[in-house]
Amino acid sequence: MGIIHIPRTVAASLRGVVKRKLSPLSDKDISLVGTIDVPHIYTSRAGIFDVDLMGHMNNASYLNHAELARWEWSAFGGSLAQAFKTRSFFIVTASMIGPLIGIPIIRSLYLKPRAASIPLFIATNSAPKTELSTVGCF
Repeated sequence: MGIIHIPRTVAASLRGVVKRKLSPLSDKDISLVGTIDVPHIYTSRAGIFDVDLMGHMNNASYLNHAELARWEWSAFGGSLAQAFKTRSFFIVTASMIGPLIGIPIIRSLYLKPRAASIPLFIATNSAPKTELSTVGCF
């Protein structure tokens, strides 16, 4: 699967970098993309590796495209470059998808990933729960 997924991930990241370079938005406006008010819109097509025997996009492929949308969004917003500098990256702790529809092969699809900040708690011996930080997810 890595033979297919790794090039798609690299392509999504490069697409995000190119979108940022071509964007007329200021850095301040770009930092708002991906929030509840300003969604990042990821567009793609259902490819041959995304469809099942019925010729529709497989349910697991939606999550693959959600991950590709996250890579594109992080490259667009600049957090991917920062992650490489600091050798750190956020993790997706939860993801939600709505009702799934059958998307035939070669049909366009789009996703609107959004960031949500949820408290991350750790258990300690001295207190029942202590807030550590927040994690971004969509």
